[in-house]
Amino acid sequence: MLSLVGDVLSQRLQLTVVLAGVGLLVFRITLPDRRAADVDAVLQDRTDLDSVPVSARLAGAREVAVFAPSGINLLSSGTCEALRSQVLARADGKVRVLLLDPSAAEAVRVAARQLDDGLEFSVESLEPSLRTVVSRMEMMRNWNVPGSFEYRFIDFSPGFSMFTVDPGTNNGSLIVEFHAVHGRHTGTRMHISLNRSSSNRWNGYWVEQFEHLWELGRRPGS
Repeated sequence: MLSLVGDVLSQRLQLTVVLAGVGLLVFRITLPDRRAADVDAVLQDRTDLDSVPVSARLAGAREVAVFAPSGINLLSSGTCEALRSQVLARADGKVRVLLLDPSAAEAVRVAARQLDDGLEFSVESLEPSLRTVVSRMEMMRNWNVPGSFEYRFIDFSPGFSMFTVDPGTNNGSLIVEFHAVHGRHTGTRMHISLNRSSSNRWNGYWVEQFEHLWELGRRPGS
């Protein structure tokens, strides 16, 4: 470009521009590779999840969907109360929960082999945890609240859990946690957080995953 206007710019100015360009290139070469840091910002463990209380994630939410083999860690009594007071307190509030089917003995056995036996320091067992959460879901189903609550069972574990808040909106959020087959404890499990602004494609993909699993789900008592 400088050669095209060489008769207009002085040699001193041309040299200044060239040196500035070379300096910029050298500076960029000396910068550390940020790809690893970017990956760590996207793929995180439960430490990041714990930094934002569930009640804060539910602020103003109209729709919540959960899928987990037992849901014992997410669907605590405190979370259930937050769902009641923040989501189900609205007439247009909607909560759906999908759990592993406790009557599917083989599916529960296989899932327990992965989730319980795969941890070095396990503090919970799948079967009793599942019974506890199902009992909570039954109590929630009998709540007299303006919003709608429903839970279902699925007879296999696809190897991940999901927690979505208003997934179809621009302000919604979606968390997918991957179970893997070995780890020190549940806190080391990797997850990704998505929304429509960060990736409309993959946000939509995981929303569809939940809807597909939900359609496969069995209603309690059926």
